[in-house]
Amino acid sequence: MALEIDPAYPVRVTAGGQNFHPAAVETSRGLLALVYQRDGEVWRTYSLDRGASWAAPEQLVSSPPAASDDAAPVVRYNHRGGFTLVFSRGDAADRDVYFEEINEVVAVSGDLVSARISRSTDASSKGADIVIANPRRRYDPEVAHTRWSGVFFPGTRFVLKAGYGGEVTTRFAGYMDEVEIDDEAATISITGRGVFRQLLDQSVGRDLYYANAKATKVVADLAIEAGIDADLIQIQDSTVTYSAEVDRERTYMDVISEIRDLLGYELIETDEGGMIFRAPPVVGGASWFYEEDVNMFSRTRSFSDEDVYTRVRVYRRDQKKSDGTVARAGFTVERIVDTPFLTPASKIYWKEVDESVSEAQASVMADQIARAISLDGNTIQIAAPLNVALEVGDVINVRRRSIAQSGVYIVEELDDDMALPDDGTDSPAFASTITARRAG
Repeated sequence: MALEIDPAYPVRVTAGGQNFHPAAVETSRGLLALVYQRDGEVWRTYSLDRGASWAAPEQLVSSPPAASDDAAPVVRYNHRGGFTLVFSRGDAADRDVYFEEINEVVAVSGDLVSARISRSTDASSKGADIVIANPRRRYDPEVAHTRWSGVFFPGTRFVLKAGYGGEVTTRFAGYMDEVEIDDEAATISITGRGVFRQLLDQSVGRDLYYANAKATKVVADLAIEAGIDADLIQIQDSTVTYSAEVDRERTYMDVISEIRDLLGYELIETDEGGMIFRAPPVVGGASWFYEEDVNMFSRTRSFSDEDVYTRVRVYRRDQKKSDGTVARAGFTVERIVDTPFLTPASKIYWKEVDESVSEAQASVMADQIARAISLDGNTIQIAAPLNVALEVGDVINVRRRSIAQSGVYIVEELDDDMALPDDGTDSPAFASTITARRAG
């Protein structure tokens, strides 16, 4: 005599829509993930009770570009508590294969010791340095069969959130680049870079040809194709066109940076990992005010003549005929730079212009360059309360008792520091270190 029990029975997971190519995987932490194609997009749902009930479905990756779709998702366990996803994206004429790693979301709060978020005009992407207390190796990624197994490793994506009194916002989204585990101090130190740069450092993967294409539209299309959420992209419109042949080995960042230089724009990563592509702000209109003994904790001034010149010369070469005679004479416009530094008189800033620039236009250009150079080398660094809306490239007005040090500055570097105080309370201390260049 025998009793056979078959516990398997179908559970309806989706309702409505065109749902195809389901694939499921169970992670080491007991989470059952199901991915599938729905109306041309990749969606996911998950179960914590071995499939008896399922969470509300959510779109797993950003929407494909217009006239394209995402299809045939395949999912595999990644030995890090999460899973890897492979799918195809494109249209009937051109399809590419995409790979994405997705990990179960785990959170650290009480053991978060400190965090610094850094960005500068020299680096479009943000960076983060985070220290976490690691008592009794609680978060050690090499300890097997815990919810933290394999979490703190390079390549893991993470989000840093902070705020006061329940008002918590995203301050950084990125990937771990380096992880240092200090057993003696019982800490884990993480260095990360923004998701924005991680995505844009991918190769475009195919040869691209642009002929008088609208430059800002090219940037928007490339950013979305790289994986940046369209809702997180802010682009200031421009009528300037872009023509180029782009080799498949070049990265999205290469092309976008080239267009940024063409337009004279700024490229900034937002807290959520989105992108701001805009013209520099007008120096005359300061966005923020910092006043001594009001909202400035400390300040440091520095001077350097590394990029300071004593003269500016804007010139155009002679335009010659085929027989060597001069068809159009060139010119040189010179300006003296008003600088307090004892820079050698022979240190000259040269700028060549083409035949479309007149001597009068060159004179205006020389005045502008001389004015900008006269302010170079004069920077100020201030410590102030954290301002989550302040970004690199913004214009600030600094007011000090010394009139000579008051004025308009452009933010070039910004470090936001967040740390839990030593008194054991959960209220973090927030502050910003702002490095800005004199602009007026």
